[in-house]
Amino acid sequence: MALLAIEASGQSVVGTVQDSKGSPVPYATVFLLNGTDSSLVKGAIATESGHFVIENTREGTFRVAVSAVGFEKRYSTPITLATGARHQLPSLVLTPEAHQLTEVNVLAKKPLFEQQMDKLVVNVENMLTAAGGSALDVLERSPGVTVNRQNGGLSLNGKNGVLVMIDGRLNRLPMEAVVQMLSGMNASNIDKVELITNPPAQYDAEGDAGLINIVLKKNINEGTNGSYTLSAGLGRFERLNGSLLLNYRKKNLNLFGDYSVLHSRTWMEFIGDMRISNEGIVSLWDFNSQNYHRRQTHNARLGFDYSLSPNTVIGGQFAGFFNGFYEDATRVTNIRQNGPLMEQSILTDDGKNIWYHQMVNANVRHTFAGKQQLSLDVDYLIYNNQNPHDYTNLSAFPQLGTSQTDLTNITKESPIRIWVLKADYSQALGKQHRLDFGAKSTRMQLSNDLTVSKNRDGIWRRDAGLSQLYDLDEVVDALYANGQFQLPKGQKLQAGLRYEYTRTDLGEPGEPPVVRRRYGSFFPSIFWTKDLNKTSSLRLAYSRRIARPQYSLLAPWVIFTSPYTFVTGNPNLLPTFTDAVEATYRFKSSYLFTVRYTHDRNALDRFRIRVDSTSGTSVGRPENINSINGLTTTFSFPVRLTNWWHMQTNLTGYGQAIETLAEGKPVSLRIFAGNGLNASTFTLSKTWTAELALFYTTPSFMGIARVKAMGSVNAGLKKKFKSGGNLLVNVTDLFWTNRLRVITDNPAVRQVSSWGLNFEPRVVQFTYTNTFSKKTVNAANRRATGSEEERSRGGRIQLGSGKSLLI
Repeated sequence: MALLAIEASGQSVVGTVQDSKGSPVPYATVFLLNGTDSSLVKGAIATESGHFVIENTREGTFRVAVSAVGFEKRYSTPITLATGARHQLPSLVLTPEAHQLTEVNVLAKKPLFEQQMDKLVVNVENMLTAAGGSALDVLERSPGVTVNRQNGGLSLNGKNGVLVMIDGRLNRLPMEAVVQMLSGMNASNIDKVELITNPPAQYDAEGDAGLINIVLKKNINEGTNGSYTLSAGLGRFERLNGSLLLNYRKKNLNLFGDYSVLHSRTWMEFIGDMRISNEGIVSLWDFNSQNYHRRQTHNARLGFDYSLSPNTVIGGQFAGFFNGFYEDATRVTNIRQNGPLMEQSILTDDGKNIWYHQMVNANVRHTFAGKQQLSLDVDYLIYNNQNPHDYTNLSAFPQLGTSQTDLTNITKESPIRIWVLKADYSQALGKQHRLDFGAKSTRMQLSNDLTVSKNRDGIWRRDAGLSQLYDLDEVVDALYANGQFQLPKGQKLQAGLRYEYTRTDLGEPGEPPVVRRRYGSFFPSIFWTKDLNKTSSLRLAYSRRIARPQYSLLAPWVIFTSPYTFVTGNPNLLPTFTDAVEATYRFKSSYLFTVRYTHDRNALDRFRIRVDSTSGTSVGRPENINSINGLTTTFSFPVRLTNWWHMQTNLTGYGQAIETLAEGKPVSLRIFAGNGLNASTFTLSKTWTAELALFYTTPSFMGIARVKAMGSVNAGLKKKFKSGGNLLVNVTDLFWTNRLRVITDNPAVRQVSSWGLNFEPRVVQFTYTNTFSKKTVNAANRRATGSEEERSRGGRIQLGSGKSLLI
């Protein structure tokens, strides 16, 4: 929120806006009018506490007019300003409008994509093809975002290491758990998604690829307001979900909450083959896995804001979720040596991946005399993950005429406890400058209890080599300072410095830590912008960031994909440091061209295959890549072809130079890749809207593995009803082209392999949404949020009284 500077230069007018009960009216619009013809001289916006100041006015006689939604317009008595005069107006008291709104007509709405100077904003409400889907579906349709459902990964503009925030709060879950959580979050509860590739110093330095901030819907109207969504879909199996969003606001109190539930069954096919050469023996492996999934999720949130005074607001929030993922898979593997079939195995997996989460937050914010602001936050988070698997493997050996049955049981439980303490202080320096300072401390404790048992002769035996009990203690303490300055000739400068000190201990209880690290790092950031003219500007940015290995990548957990293939963690992983330089040119207001260079040290390869040439066992585990140099270009532009056809296109191209070691041998890779998203919106009538979204990505890299090109076509249709409800029908992946194919050619171990994922095609979803609210809209003494500030830039609605309101 912009802070008010009371000190005025030249002639100025200072005052306060209140309602009839003496409570401040926040964000009222204030106009200084010429005393003779009522023409507009200057304008201002009142702060949250109702204060306003109009500076640098000329001499003369004037009147002040004040307007706010839900109130009658108020005019002051005439005032005369002499040279250097500072006029203090008496409080301007607004009275509520006596009539109710009779209709609301939307004149303009926010586009699907808004390219702002520091982030790309995806307005989810206008993404018809995501209707009835999840937050993960929204991200899959967002420019530059790639979702890997198999490995539980997200990437932004071709880079892994992206972190996810919910309403500005960093999510502390491992990425694979974040992917699962987002798959159960209803898209109808999301207002917008912010893609932040170059975050400033106020944000955590974690996340070398940038941040994704998911902003949930809020309601600023007084009284009881809400919305609900019901959705049913069908692909190979059913998909059902629903959600309820409630908000109650009365005077100084605001209560809010939401709840969503999802039930779905899905199918996925995992296929692949591998060729290994060792001492004249060529082994060929091929596998096919049919996976049937059932998911049940419950997400809930309840919170409040209360204004103790016009300058002090306290708040709290409780949130939690249950995410149950149940898998029934059958994997068939054939092994040949120099031609003949040596072994065939049929592995069945009865697995579960269940997450529980509770979060409690308390916060307070105080504004001092309109120029300084202090906010304090404390969060306590509890997570628990249960991930058991029961494997049955039937192996047949045709050359020997024998067979055997092996049973494997895996139990895994990971309780997590996290404390987050955060303080932020903001100081206005005059009218155009600001300094921000802050401190943050995050403390995480985790236990990873993994037990692997095997049964070959009717007796269960614990596998000591694969079973592990690890504890993780990690502390990250941070300090930051950030300054924003208005420079001459349309220039702005923002510079910040963040320092983070990390302590990590990972090991078995009572034993010396396997990982014991202590390190501190500075993370500078600087942003410079210049307005070249009314419709174009230039922006330069630099930042340094870090990606610490997640516990799930450090701890040696085990998941079998066949009797001879499993994936595990790597305790020797190092953090990744990234330096990024970015230049952005904006022209014609909505056209944006960006060039971004990044250098990664100790980059992460999440899934590298190691092969034991004697046993033929393949182990996939994360490794560090020595360095990656990347150059990315993005071009975003809207096109209005006709009055009824609007198109948004986002193009991304990037090149990567990878230098690393594999099995002690140097590996050097070069690739040029890109992706494009084209979303067309068709206004068929006043009540019918259609959307067609096309996505394509060229071949790329996943670590040192190559990913083939892929794409999808999605379509949606929306019908508005006079009752206020909306019915949406959408079809995803019309031509079943969203198939992942990965190829690894690693001469260091004489191995060539490929694998792929086939997802469920052509899912048809029907979604009905509606809102309910009190018709009279009153101003409320409320906390400003970033989402509401962005929402005010979006468009304008026409009220039945003939007045307009920005949305």
